[in-house]
Amino acid sequence: MKNIQNTIISDIESEVEEIKKSAPPVKKESGLKLSAVTKQGLVEAQRKQKTAKLSPAQMQMVNAKQKDMDMSYELYCDTFASVLKILTDNDAELATLTEPAKNGVLADHKQQLSEELDEFIELLGQN
Repeated sequence: MKNIQNTIISDIESEVEEIKKSAPPVKKESGLKLSAVTKQGLVEAQRKQKTAKLSPAQMQMVNAKQKDMDMSYELYCDTFASVLKILTDNDAELATLTEPAKNGVLADHKQQLSEELDEFIELLGQN
């Protein structure tokens, strides 16, 4: 078992070295882009319009679904960050290189959950 772990770690370390050699310099971005903020505002406004037409029982279902999704997202973020930390613990440069990718993955997952919630609300609105 120890040999397998050492082989995996060795493989990951060699891949990390290859990534370091081929990766372009990282440009740090600060703040949110206005277009992302505007898009999120529009999505929330549309969701509010759709939920306004739902019955109280349906709203309870939406709120329960939202709560489940929030907990799922939090767990996903914690797990993803923990795994990434383990992989980059001994290499600050790699941690810096992977930060934009991490943010992108988490944003994509949040977007996916948001779309699932919208589909759920749409389905409830059809009934």
